[in-house]
Amino acid sequence: MFLAIYVERVNPGEFGISQPWNYLFRKSYWTSSRVQPADIGNNFSKIHNDTPNNNNWIELNHVEKKKNPSMTIDHLTKTFGNFQAVSNLSLEFYSGEVCTLLGHNGAGKTTTTFILVGMLIFIENFD
Repeated sequence: MFLAIYVERVNPGEFGISQPWNYLFRKSYWTSSRVQPADIGNNFSKIHNDTPNNNNWIELNHVEKKKNPSMTIDHLTKTFGNFQAVSNLSLEFYSGEVCTLLGHNGAGKTTTTFILVGMLIFIENFD
């Protein structure tokens, strides 16, 4: 097993970055490099989720109002029979920025993505 992992890292095939043959013997492999955190300024704020027994923080990104969104989703809802996969989702996407959908299993991430790329119809009564 160890040998297979070693060979895969030294010769990853078509995809991946190959490690030098002696990567296991280098100090940099066994010690973590310290990276300074980026200065994010005042571009975000955090609010605490006040649900009992919950220590989660919600990060809110502030968007400059002068930018026009490339794409806007306004109150997107998708149901499959009696199951509501996406409920009242509103988002704005901006050119040159990266957006991710994070959530637990069944939160509607895949359904939303399929609607955005045209693999699912989002209009009611067309399920």
